[in-house]
Amino acid sequence: MAILETFYKGFEDYAVDRRGDVGSWVRQEAMVSLNRYIFILNSTKDSSIKAELGADKPEFYEKFIAANLQ
Repeated sequence: MAILETFYKGFEDYAVDRRGDVGSWVRQEAMVSLNRYIFILNSTKDSSIKAELGADKPEFYEKFIAANLQ
C-alpha cells in the first residue's frame, strides 16, 4: 500500500520554482503511474497478489476513483 500512498501524495504536490508550476509535472506523472499500476494489478492472474494489496475489495477501487475525481 505504500506505493498507492506515494501516488496519492503526488496528487497534492503544488511546488513552484523558477521553472513555474513544477508540481503540475509531479501530479501528472502520479496520475499516469497510478493508472498503469491499477492496470497491471488488474491484469495479474495471481489472486493472492490482489488479496495482499486489498485489490479484491471494492474499497480499494473507491479510493482510486475518489483520488482521480479530485
